[in-house]
Amino acid sequence: MKKSLKTHLITFTITTFVFFLGIFLGMNFETSKTSYVETHYEELKRMVSNSELEFYFIQIMQANMPCDYFIEESYKLTKESDALAIKLSDYENSRGFSDPNWLGLKHDYTLSLVKNWIFVEKIRGECNANYTTIIYFYDTECAGACEDLSFYLSYYKKKDKRLMVYALQSDLDLQIMNLLKGAFNITMIPSLVVNGDEKFVNLSSREEVKTAVCSSNGMNFC
Repeated sequence: MKKSLKTHLITFTITTFVFFLGIFLGMNFETSKTSYVETHYEELKRMVSNSELEFYFIQIMQANMPCDYFIEESYKLTKESDALAIKLSDYENSRGFSDPNWLGLKHDYTLSLVKNWIFVEKIRGECNANYTTIIYFYDTECAGACEDLSFYLSYYKKKDKRLMVYALQSDLDLQIMNLLKGAFNITMIPSLVVNGDEKFVNLSSREEVKTAVCSSNGMNFC
């Protein structure tokens, strides 16, 4: 009987230890993920700020615009934005709305994404760059239609790096989001704005998305 009690106590102790160890490791893993997202955000913010500063300096000095350099910078910024978007999506899926840090991270990321888009649009206009920018407006209530559209956009992005997609959550409480939706008259979700000009709604097939993407600068799949 004593041996049985002792065995139960040992089993209980080990089980309790493993349980709390799992909680501890889980908390540290989630903290690490949060820190990783924040690090990527800071890197994107630094890259955008640096590129903007260089751009404005050259304009003020009335020097010749080094278009090749800035076009390459645009690709780098887009690549960093895409990498951060993936990390943020993983973060949302694992912790998401239960994490008090989530909304702040999403706001920060969105603001950097908009600044990135503005910079890339400036370079596209100033250098007549042969790439296409797309603002993709979605929200948390949009399910199947947004999932399909995200899939199609990702499909075409993989075919040509000159396609730059900026996915913005339109129901975030940000003044810049209100300004963007007002400027482009966004009344339906999902919506696409191509090269800061043409708006497309109700896209429900890969071919319709292709038509929208190919409406301006031709990608190599057009």
